[in-house]
Amino acid sequence: MKQLVFLSLFALSACQSAPTELPVVEQDAMIEPQNESAVSVANSHRENPILKADYVEAMLGAPTVKRMENPSQVWVYAQNSCVLFVYMNQDNEVKHMEIGTP
Repeated sequence: MKQLVFLSLFALSACQSAPTELPVVEQDAMIEPQNESAVSVANSHRENPILKADYVEAMLGAPTVKRMENPSQVWVYAQNSCVLFVYMNQDNEVKHMEIGTP
């Protein structure tokens, strides 16, 4: 019992030495994230903002599974940690997307 109390007090004493204020970082020292592969909507040259199947496939590649569920189809993009479901209507327009776990 004494050992448990001692270990608890020892663990709590480590919290006292933690700084209470965060260091101030100069604005110039911050690095702007740069992702040249990302395509902005303004630069995509698309007049209609509705996602189409060909655009999704161009951005994400071929889906892992294509499943027909009349009157729509579902494209599944599976990874180790998550799964993306893309639901499209008969005109190949994206109507809904969901992210889930495998």
